[in-house]
Amino acid sequence: MKINIFNKMKRALRKWFSAKIIPLMVLNGMRVFFYRLCGYQIGKNVFIGMRCYLDDLEPKMLVIEDNVTISYGVFMACHGKNQNHFPITIKKGAYIGMRASIISKNSAGGGLLQA
Repeated sequence: MKINIFNKMKRALRKWFSAKIIPLMVLNGMRVFFYRLCGYQIGKNVFIGMRCYLDDLEPKMLVIEDNVTISYGVFMACHGKNQNHFPITIKKGAYIGMRASIISKNSAGGGLLQA
């Protein structure tokens, strides 16, 4: 019983930190470090702009490969309401423009997105 409560508290803290604190950090190196600490798979030489939302329910399903630039305010979701979780992979060298939305599965039931 204690383990379940501990895991729920840990998950809630990770979600809060990932969605509310990390996106507002001024230094990119700190944002990337803390995103990795939360479980996101982030490669080398990655820039993640401020005020980005990385899906906080399943951080291991979001993979950002090396040499990627994600501009300010990008939204990435691996799921939607009453939907399963599907991975998002941002390929090596990709550039994601400001305020873009990356959704892993479209409403018509398409496949996985690989940007």
